[in-house]
This record gives sequence, C-alpha cells and structure tokens, in this order.
Amino acid sequence: MRVRHSAYNIASSVAGQFVMILLNFLSRIIFVRALDIEYLGIHGLFTNILAVLSVVELGVGQAIIYSLYKPLAENDRPKVKALVKLYASIYRIIGAVVFLLGLVLMFSLNFIMKERPDIPNLELLFLLFLINAVITYLFAHKRSILIADQKTYVINIVHYSFYAGITVLQIFILLVTENYLLFLTAQVLLNVVNNMVIARLSDRRYPYLKKEKAARLADESKTEMKKNIFAMMFHRMGDVIVFGTDNLIISAFLGVATVGLYSNYTLITTALNGLLGQVFSATTASVGNLNTETSTEKKMAVFKSMLLIDFWLYSFSSIALLLLLNPFIELWLGADFLLDFAVILFITANFYLSGIRKAVLTFRDAMGLFWYDRYKPLLESLLNIVVSIWLLHYFGLIGVLAGTMISTVATSLWIEPYVLYKYGFSRQLRTYFCLWGIYLSIGLAAGGAAYFLASLIEADGTAGFAAKAAVSFIVPNVLYFLLFRRLPEFRYIQDAGRTLLKRKTA
Repeated sequence: MRVRHSAYNIASSVAGQFVMILLNFLSRIIFVRALDIEYLGIHGLFTNILAVLSVVELGVGQAIIYSLYKPLAENDRPKVKALVKLYASIYRIIGAVVFLLGLVLMFSLNFIMKERPDIPNLELLFLLFLINAVITYLFAHKRSILIADQKTYVINIVHYSFYAGITVLQIFILLVTENYLLFLTAQVLLNVVNNMVIARLSDRRYPYLKKEKAARLADESKTEMKKNIFAMMFHRMGDVIVFGTDNLIISAFLGVATVGLYSNYTLITTALNGLLGQVFSATTASVGNLNTETSTEKKMAVFKSMLLIDFWLYSFSSIALLLLLNPFIELWLGADFLLDFAVILFITANFYLSGIRKAVLTFRDAMGLFWYDRYKPLLESLLNIVVSIWLLHYFGLIGVLAGTMISTVATSLWIEPYVLYKYGFSRQLRTYFCLWGIYLSIGLAAGGAAYFLASLIEADGTAGFAAKAAVSFIVPNVLYFLLFRRLPEFRYIQDAGRTLLKRKTA
C-alpha cells in the first residue's frame, strides 16, 4: 500500500509540476513582453519577501504532520481530530501575525529597494501578494491530514487544475489589458476557490473531524510536539534565510533590474527543483509509515535506493542546466536577458547541493529527527548572509551565489546526514560519505564528458539547443545505467516498480 500511495503521489505531483512549468514559461514570455522589466523584478522581490515572512510558520506544519503518522496508521480518530484542531488554531494565529508583519513591510518598501521603480500602486500590489499568502495559512490544517495520510495526490489534482486555470486567465489578462493589478487580483480570487475545494474534499474524506469528539492530548504528546515545533522553528528560519534572501540582497545592493534578470533563471531552477522534489516529498508520508513498523535494515535499504534516485535525478539535471540554461533563455526571452556563464556555474552548483540532500531530509522529516540539528540552520543562515554580502562587494551577483554555496557546504552537507545516521539508523557515517564521494566523482565525469561533446556542436538556435539537449540527456543516463544496473539499490527500485505494476494489473 505504501508503494501504491507513493506512486500515486509522485505521478500526480510530477504531472502537475510539468504542466505548471510549461504554463510558467509561457506566462513569463507574455509577462516580459507586456510589462517592463521592473515589474519582473518587483514580482521576484515580493515573492521573496513573503517567503521571508513565512518564517513565522516556524515549521509547525511539518511537526504536526509527523505527529499524525502514528494515530492515522492506528486509526486513532480522537487523537487525529485533536491534532488537526490544534493545527487549525495555531495557523489562524500564524496567518494573523503574517498579515500584520506584512502591513508593516508594506509601508517600508522604500527601504528594501535600492531605487523605487516607477510602478503605480506599489503598496496595493504588495497587499495582494500578502493576502494570497495568508489565505493558504487559513486552510493549511485541511491539507495536513491528507498529506499525512499519504493522499497528497488528492491535493495535487485540485491544486494543479486550479493553477492551470489561474495561469491561463492571467495570460489572457496580460494580452488584453497589460494590467499587473488585474493579473494579481485574478490569482488571489482563484486561490481562495482552490483552498475551499480542497477543504471540502478533506471534510468529505474525514467526516469524523466534525462529528466525533476530540481526545485530550496527553502531556507526553504535547511535550514531544513542543520539542519538535521548537526544533522546526530553527529549520524553518534557516530555510527562509538561506533560500529566501538572495533576491533581497541583490535588490538592496545591485538593483531591481538585476533581480528581474536573475529571476528568469530561478524560475527554471525552482520549477525543476519542484518537479524533482515531488519524488521525495510525495514519499515522505510513506517513509513515516515505514518508520512505525519496520527494521533498521529495511529502512537502510529504502534509504540507499532513494539516495541513488536522488543522485541520478539531480546530477543529470545539473548537467542539463549547465549546458542548456543560457541557450534556453536566449531562445525563450532573447539575448538581452542572458547572464555570464560563470553565474551559470554557481547556479548549477547550488542546485545540485540543494538537491542531493533530498533523500536525507525526507528520512529526517519522516523520522522526526528535527531536534538534533536544530541549531544548524542558524549557523548556516549567519554564514550565508555575512559571506554573501562580503563577496558581493568583490564579485557582484556571483558573490551572492558563492555565499549560499559556502554556507551549505560548511553546515548542511555533513550535519544532516550525521544526525540521520546517528539517531535514525545508528550506523557509521563514513558509509554515506563514501557513497556520496563516489556519486560526485561519477557525476563530474559525466558532466565533463557531456560538456566536451556539447562544445563540439557548432549549430546555433533551435538546432543547436536540441543537439545539446540530446547530449545532456544521453551521456549521463547511459553512463549511470551501465554503472548502477547491478547494484542492490537499483534492483530494489526495479522490484518496487514490478510489484506496483503487478498490483495494478491484478
């Protein structure tokens, strides 16, 4: 059942992300042609500001979802209702705090930007961003039980369907009116409907949340939850600061126009990371369920298989980004929107370093090991801000990206697996780093070979892009298949796939 739920979650997530990516690229083409580049910069900046404000969420969601795994597996309905009720109360408070902080920032925009762009109704535009974010908090508890119960695919079907509708409507608004205010208003209204539909589906699937009496949470459960929430607070703060402040730093020191150029690249990497990340986020609940009933050996086997998938997906994608980012941007938006190849190197490196941690983080979150590395995000955040601003003065945009890379390597890259292996598996960490080093060496060799072959391609335009895309796809995947096909991890993945197919055809 875990394999089936994971497959449904992954399939719906990947399909939805793929459609979203296509629509995002189409929308961005219309956006840059209908509006000035300052609007693009403002869009990226406001998105990042709201990401920073989301630190108020403090990781409550992940901590409570972890708390739901066991009572859902045991069908302990009173406890499930108690947790969901607590979740709803906390998120109403969080939504109110985010809204109030957003209002304060709305009147402080001139201090965040190096130069205020000539865009009318700037505060009203930010208010729409703020309302759109707060709406999601008000309905978060309805999503949580579906996620914890391995029913993410239910959310995905609704969410991506509405997302497609929102994007199509926004494209129409830009083509007809070229009005950014209407563009954002449509997004807010449809987001409200989207959340209401998911809430209704949740109520139908779990009617006992309204009918039956909630249990009183035991002191032990409350203590564990407070401990996890406290730990997740630091993790949430770290994630927001490390991944949500780059555009703020760029805006403050290099200007909104640079944010606009860089945001085109982050649109691609964020979309790709979202697509690949669904493979892991869609399996977190299943891993949580696995953790409640199986042996360490079984968990290790699943983890090593997931680590192989992690490396394969993110190293192949990093090679594709290195070869194709600038050619794609040139075809998509034009040569005026290109960044230097040195910037592409750092964008790709950060993409890989963020992605290669997915397997570890999936197991850490599913096993509830938030407490043991709770201070790591604070150190990572401090390093990221200080080093990024320091290097920015010498290397510009590259300095900001280098700061992010340095902070990741110095903290997350080794602390996260250390916690998982010591407290989750009770195993020595050296086996992980041996695998990590082997995978990295193979990935660098595959990337070097692909880059060399792509450099021999003299064609430009669509033909050149297609040829380089073929190289970036064939070289790493053929090499990985030849090297990994006899590994136990590879056979484990094959067996899981065969089991799922047999259940579907039975």
